[in-house]
Amino acid sequence: MSLRSAILKAAIPLVPEAGFSRAALTAGLASLPSSSSKVSDEAGREAVIDTLFGGSAASDAPRALVQAWEDAGRAVMHGAGKGDALERLHTVLGRRLEWSASVGEHLLDAHALLVAPTTSAPLPRPLLALLDRLPSPPFPLNRVTDPLPNKPTLGATGGRLPLPGLHAAAPLAYAWRVADEAVYAAQPDKGRQGVMREPAGAGVEWYSHRAGLALAYLEAEAHLLQPIDTATKPPTPGHNPHLSAALVSLRDSLSKYATARRGLGTAESATESAISFLELMTRSIAGIVRSRGF
Repeated sequence: MSLRSAILKAAIPLVPEAGFSRAALTAGLASLPSSSSKVSDEAGREAVIDTLFGGSAASDAPRALVQAWEDAGRAVMHGAGKGDALERLHTVLGRRLEWSASVGEHLLDAHALLVAPTTSAPLPRPLLALLDRLPSPPFPLNRVTDPLPNKPTLGATGGRLPLPGLHAAAPLAYAWRVADEAVYAAQPDKGRQGVMREPAGAGVEWYSHRAGLALAYLEAEAHLLQPIDTATKPPTPGHNPHLSAALVSLRDSLSKYATARRGLGTAESATESAISFLELMTRSIAGIVRSRGF
């Protein structure tokens, strides 16, 4: 394992307390047995972080940590599940929600970096065509126009990043990666290969299935972005009191999605149903985003 990967692996467990920050990375470096004798001072550790993660922008190192955290989150989704396909999907997506909840209020910082245009993976063209059919969302999803905050600004805000303006498809791109992993984890025969073990084509059903799961998950995770009441905030770092509501929302959204998919017989009807579901979920997510004050 490279030193960069080792630092990221060591820093992820520190996120609930230190957040997605350079401090978490430097603490991760300091915790490595091989680094204790070579890099004993803080300035030396900062230099290592700059070298391995780039020092041209204040967000470079935190962004790398968020990406490593997201990769680790996909790994925790796998495992034995019981019940029908819908129940298995709820199980694996529920594990991913628990992973997001484990960083507490720092989840907002993760989204601020994940949805930045420079880190948003492009969505497939057929899915973007579906998105073009949606009404304009009632909340701002414009591209980032202001640069991310510099180091003095981060210091003044306790190291927390304000949520930037969003790339129009970036939140769904993040949820799409979660949904795609969920399909492979809960339904390993759906999408990787055909009946004769040949590569399966990506048709309308392939895209609409992942789009529906992505929006169901995104609506559920949006609950975890609700403000945490400081009067009732638990003392344990990384605990999110909205996890129960998020899990309930996930089950409800998956049930709605299963109902929308039931009885579809043609590609055209599948597309229309997917569009209707996208519209429903977009309105629901918009309400949560507005309540969060973005």
